[in-house]
Amino acid sequence: MEREEGCTRSNRDLAEEIRKKLEQVIRDSGTTAACAAVCAEGELLAGACAGKRGFEDSKAQVEDLYNIGSVSKVYTTVAVMKLVQEGKISLDTPVSVYLPDWKLGDERYREITVRMLLNHSSGIPGTNLHDHLVAGEERELFAGKYRNTPEYWRGVKLRARPGSFSCYSNDGFDLLVEVVEAVTGEPYIQWLREQIGKPAGLFSIGAGRRLAAGHVKVSCKGREPEYYNCFGAGAIHPTVPECALFGYLFVDAKGIVEQSFLDETRRPQGVSFLQGAYDATNFCLGWDSLYNRDRIPLGEGAVVKDGGTEQFSSYLLVSPARRLSLAISATDDGDVWWLDVLEDIGREALKALGEGVNQEAGTEAVQAETTAATESPESKEKRDPASLYSGLAY
Repeated sequence: MEREEGCTRSNRDLAEEIRKKLEQVIRDSGTTAACAAVCAEGELLAGACAGKRGFEDSKAQVEDLYNIGSVSKVYTTVAVMKLVQEGKISLDTPVSVYLPDWKLGDERYREITVRMLLNHSSGIPGTNLHDHLVAGEERELFAGKYRNTPEYWRGVKLRARPGSFSCYSNDGFDLLVEVVEAVTGEPYIQWLREQIGKPAGLFSIGAGRRLAAGHVKVSCKGREPEYYNCFGAGAIHPTVPECALFGYLFVDAKGIVEQSFLDETRRPQGVSFLQGAYDATNFCLGWDSLYNRDRIPLGEGAVVKDGGTEQFSSYLLVSPARRLSLAISATDDGDVWWLDVLEDIGREALKALGEGVNQEAGTEAVQAETTAATESPESKEKRDPASLYSGLAY
């Protein structure tokens, strides 16, 4: 794998195209830093970055760390499905079986299953922001250490009967991490690194103030890097190339998890008692939805996950049909629709791989001039009224 400033690549031309694209967007928008990566056939095809590190004036590097926000939920999903394969967790078993001391102020909590947490149908309200930023750490990082204490849960009332309606819930994914810790006996991040990260050759996975050795975390210009402790919902900070490689596990899990278990996560499983509430029924397990925009032909079964924090915006797109994984993360201080940028990069990747970009998308759509990535939010909503990829996230 060749490396030079701002680029990591096995495909020199594609890496340069990505770098130029990011530099142009940064110039137009005033964004501090951005990084994108493409993984194909199990390898990093190209990765590039642009901008500055923010907290200092040095240039951003592809090895820098980015907060990927709710893309962290995809990591949680892989962890859960590995334990399902091992017979330590069952998707349709009540959460209270694994966490017998966990109790809500709403007696219906006993009906909540692991699957309901993954498809956002548990009825648990969305986000408890209490102590979601890390002030300091001790040696072991257990998920329940800072937040979502027994006192917090006892005051929670469910939005709806468990299993009846899917509504985005960050707290549900933090609870999933507590289930992982209960059945493994290990801190989640430590277990994730050892059982999934290392076998996959991914060593930058971190959360809180613990950074992988030799890496720097970027930030918005003039601000200190942010650190989160909502481990299951939105605290992971990897390099962007490694985020793309993690996404590729849903194409080829390399024996780390049996592939059929990850295939199950890409099946829409959201539920609703309201007719026409398609945004509720679009949820997969951990993923926001199947990818159904027509800007890039990713084929059947492609999935998308977005993530946002106070300083970052991120997307992960995975296409088993194209054997492709695309990731992007950027500081959130410019008016940019980063999904558009990632789709543009994906289109260039398909060209580099010799894939026709008009095989499945309508000819008119793929031949139309690309809409500027820095268009206004109002125009984006008109073009994409479903807003399928803008779920509440850290």
